[in-house]
Amino acid sequence: MKNIFHSALLAMAVLVSVNFSVNAQDLIPDQNAKGKWGYVNSDGLKVINYNYTHASAFKDGRALVQKGGKWGYIDEHGKEVIKIKFTEMATWAGEYCKVGVGGKVDGDGVVTGAKYGYINKAGEYVLKPEYDEIGSFETGLAYVKKNKKYGYIDPNFNLVIPCKYSAIGSYNSAGLCWVKDGSKYGVYNAEGGIIVPVKYKAIGTFYGEYFESNPLACKVVSNSEYVQKYIKLLETNPDATLADVVPPKLAILMRETPHYELPSHYFIEGKNFTELDMSTYNYILVSNYGKIQPGTFNEYVDDEKDMAGIYSSTGEELLPAGKYDVAMLPSDGAIGVVNLKNDKMQLNYYDIASKKLLLNGNVEVEAVAPFINGYAVIYKPGLNFIVDKNGDTVSKFYKYILPPKEGAYLVNENDKFGIIDHRGNELVKPTFAFLTPESEGLFCAIKEGESKFGYIDRQGNYVIRPKYDMATSFTNGYARVCLNDNWGIINKEDKAIVNIKWDGIAVNINPNKEYVWVKKDNQWNCLKIADNTLSFTTNFADVEGFDTNGYSIVQDKKGLYGCVNTAGEIIIPTGLETYGDATACRDFIVDTYKKPFTMTDVYRYNIYSKDLRNSYKLTDSLDSSVWDY
Repeated sequence: MKNIFHSALLAMAVLVSVNFSVNAQDLIPDQNAKGKWGYVNSDGLKVINYNYTHASAFKDGRALVQKGGKWGYIDEHGKEVIKIKFTEMATWAGEYCKVGVGGKVDGDGVVTGAKYGYINKAGEYVLKPEYDEIGSFETGLAYVKKNKKYGYIDPNFNLVIPCKYSAIGSYNSAGLCWVKDGSKYGVYNAEGGIIVPVKYKAIGTFYGEYFESNPLACKVVSNSEYVQKYIKLLETNPDATLADVVPPKLAILMRETPHYELPSHYFIEGKNFTELDMSTYNYILVSNYGKIQPGTFNEYVDDEKDMAGIYSSTGEELLPAGKYDVAMLPSDGAIGVVNLKNDKMQLNYYDIASKKLLLNGNVEVEAVAPFINGYAVIYKPGLNFIVDKNGDTVSKFYKYILPPKEGAYLVNENDKFGIIDHRGNELVKPTFAFLTPESEGLFCAIKEGESKFGYIDRQGNYVIRPKYDMATSFTNGYARVCLNDNWGIINKEDKAIVNIKWDGIAVNINPNKEYVWVKKDNQWNCLKIADNTLSFTTNFADVEGFDTNGYSIVQDKKGLYGCVNTAGEIIIPTGLETYGDATACRDFIVDTYKKPFTMTDVYRYNIYSKDLRNSYKLTDSLDSSVWDY
């Protein structure tokens, strides 16, 4: 009898407990006439007293509440499971929550003067509330601020960067972050290791391109006639290039000759949470001078020299700072270094392994080339030659040596063109009237004493006999050629895959070899290569060849830019002022926007990308072109 009675009591207790638990999970926040909050059940009966200035819904058996300006958590019985003592509580990130203690709360609920830390779900501190600020863990690490000094913590709340820096960056794609202590900069990695000692006045990365990376352009700008023509042309055509003011063959050479990878650099301004941009070049520049780098060496004056040094992304000091006016991108174990004397570039190469200069004395140059496969071209004015890593000259001296697209170099001697390899060996003696750089194993060529273009191999043998009035290098198996003032496209078997009958063909050819722009009677048309039929016609004044996405930058007769695709659909209406604006918008569509622009989008871009709208006063009348779209 006793056992039966105990069993019945136990069953009733379990039943009551289960019923109560189910009802408790259904508790609803409720506000009384005095504005206080409590909780009622689904029948509207009060379960938890109206003691709170804010009450949230229950989740996992607990609810966030506010009382007396403080926050905490209660369970379904109204018992504090996390004490109501925090000035701020953030949303939970897994098992942890950022909290603030102390400070003041104004009438708008803004907290000032609080100290921040982290708690676990038991309400225990896993990071003491001693910081003035704690950032988010978006990149895996979060910044902290204490007594006006910055540092970083990891997800386990360990200090990765000590909280002692006056300014601090954000971690970049390489997992590196700059710090500033007073006027000195350094770099940490994500494990808390010091990659660059905190001792430099300026820090930055490689960015952009030096003009001196293009030897042919450097040679052209030394001709005052070309320069004056170019300056005058820029007045009417801001997108003009040097190739637009030189003779046709030289223009072909300028368009088809690549330049060396010779990026300039910039130093950060030291604003909090900016990044060292190492997405392209994985090196760090340091300097004890730290002026902003101009775009060309010759823009320097003595008090703007950077005297830069270089570190690798793993913390190896590749080039000590303070010795050279300009430091180049490391290449093939060597760094081009330049000192400036009377506005002239004095070049040498610093060998990273031996920590010694490779050349026996500096050389005055007009352009700079990196070491490639153990060799580099020295661009003395009018006297170009190749050296090895012993500093020895291994080639003849030429009027100029052009950077290669592929393995071989073009050389010019006595105004005749030839071909050499990177060791300086002559593959074809300088006997041709004209050559373009090697592309897909072939050189566009004019033989001495002739006027027609053909194509030769590295041995100087004609693969396509000379018969064209004008021709360009092969790209993706195709080349543009002109015969009797008519343009077409041929393949490497010299077969016309676009009939030679057009007034012009856009410079770039779609790598997919499907469509090309052809011009007839001043009208640009999109031609389908497979069957030589027109896909659509346009009224554009100028076009650029289709890119890998099938997009083409176009220009209307008013000089405004837009973009279309191979189906003739408008991707960007023509309304942008510059070619750069058009490419920026196209890239935004490809990378982010994923749909065509409308004319309203174009108006918005023109307005918000320019400073014009901010120059107006309240009393001014706005032209429709600057309305707020």
